[in-house]
Amino acid sequence: MTSALMVGLIVLGAFASFRPFLTHRMPHVADIPTPTSLSIVSRFQLPPGGKDCVETVTVDPKSQMVVFGLHLAKGQVHGRGSIGFKLSAPGYQAESSVPVPRKLTVESTTLPITAPAHEEIATACFLNHSNAEVLLDGTTEPRTISRSLTQVNGNPAIGDVALAFYERQPDSLLDRLGEMFAHSSNLTDNLIPTWLIWILAALIAFGVPCGIVLAFYLAVRENLPKQMSVD
Repeated sequence: MTSALMVGLIVLGAFASFRPFLTHRMPHVADIPTPTSLSIVSRFQLPPGGKDCVETVTVDPKSQMVVFGLHLAKGQVHGRGSIGFKLSAPGYQAESSVPVPRKLTVESTTLPITAPAHEEIATACFLNHSNAEVLLDGTTEPRTISRSLTQVNGNPAIGDVALAFYERQPDSLLDRLGEMFAHSSNLTDNLIPTWLIWILAALIAFGVPCGIVLAFYLAVRENLPKQMSVD
């Protein structure tokens, strides 16, 4: 009886530990055309009336929110106006804006955008419609610079303004299992079909823990005094 109780506690503890990881809902990354710096953040100036653009940005139907780092330049007072964001490609255009930041500290800005009907290679532009100079977070590290080309007020710049696209509706890891397994199958050029990945995942998720619990149960049972019941 004692060993069965211990096994039950282990199972309940494992379920309680892993359940939040599987069911916690969070924004899902659609694409990161220009990643952030891994060590030192570089900043691109955007003066009043200025325009910074990032070319060859991949946008797909799941790109419904854009995230970038935006803050006031040093020495600036509270500005008035807004910072516009515009995506453009042949037959596609999306625009959004955010009020100019009111403090010098770095802010992660999230804006809703209209996603294209299919994948597009677009140009992303930041337009300063305010009276204050702002800075855009980016990177000049060779290991994080992408194929995208950045222009600051029409002049080519070294590095990239960091951009990330997210889906608007948050979901959990459990919600995306089917999509994840389909992508995994694609990585093997469908050599391992999706249905086989489901079977392997079930065996790993349930078979391995059950095997550990069974081994523990047998070990406890073997070491219990003979007169004690383990049923």
